[in-house]
Amino acid sequence: MSETAEVIEKQEVKDLYEVGEIPPMGHVPEKMYAWVIRRERHGEPDKAMQVEVVDVPVPDSHEDEFLDARKGATSKTPAIPSWASGA
Repeated sequence: MSETAEVIEKQEVKDLYEVGEIPPMGHVPEKMYAWVIRRERHGEPDKAMQVEVVDVPVPDSHEDEFLDARKGATSKTPAIPSWASGA
């Protein structure tokens, strides 16, 4: 087994990961940090936007989104990635 595979197998599974911490492959944590604007805090951005711990939405089995840790954003994937189709 490669050293990388051993590290992945030994990575702790948690319900909440700190910002910048990446969960193990295939694990969706129960909670996440998010910048949130609540109705009662509408107004200036420095007061309206606050970091909170929120529930992670459960992905539907038909969704074609994934988290790109390099970009820190959710991305749409085509049915067949361009690299796999030879395009």
